Amino acid sequence: MNLATQISNSALSITGTAYLLIAALCLFLALHQVKQLVIPIGPLIRAVAAVCTVILCLSAALVLLTAAAVGAH
Repeated sequence: MNLATQISNSALSITGTAYLLIAALCLFLALHQVKQLVIPIGPLIRAVAAVCTVILCLSAALVLLTAAAVGAH
């Protein structure tokens, strides 16, 4: 390998490392902002999850009661 190729490869390696560091910083900042976004709507998310759970349980109970009624005949 000649000197120019070695310098070029070294520069590419440094550039790639810099890109990875910048990407990691961007991901960290994005995750931090998502956390800040979710904090105020956390109770809303829990309420929606509770409603979905109630609907699922009521639906399952209705199906089981219907199956029991049909099976009894």
